[in-house]
Amino acid sequence: ALQSNALREAMEASPYPVVVAGDFNDSPVSYAMRRLTGSRVRDAFTVAPIGLGGTHLGTIPGLRIDGVLVDTTLACTAFKTHQIELSDHRPVSVNVWSPSGENP
Repeated sequence: ALQSNALREAMEASPYPVVVAGDFNDSPVSYAMRRLTGSRVRDAFTVAPIGLGGTHLGTIPGLRIDGVLVDTTLACTAFKTHQIELSDHRPVSVNVWSPSGENP
């Protein structure tokens, strides 16, 4: 909770569009993830999903605990969970761009 609050403050203070990607080790409905998403940033999977999105291969396979959070001023498509096993997490990717064509 402390980390998600600190990250949200940093995102809100940024004068630039924000993209945060990583191993969040938390489900999209958790307190921490709900704290990070909102009026400024959204979960790219909910905007551009392909498949079920499960990234965890551990004891509870199929959980989506890795992801990409994208600024609402940016467009995104083709969120994909790659079906390769490099660790207990599957890698993800998403296409992100500025719809205005400007370089942020």
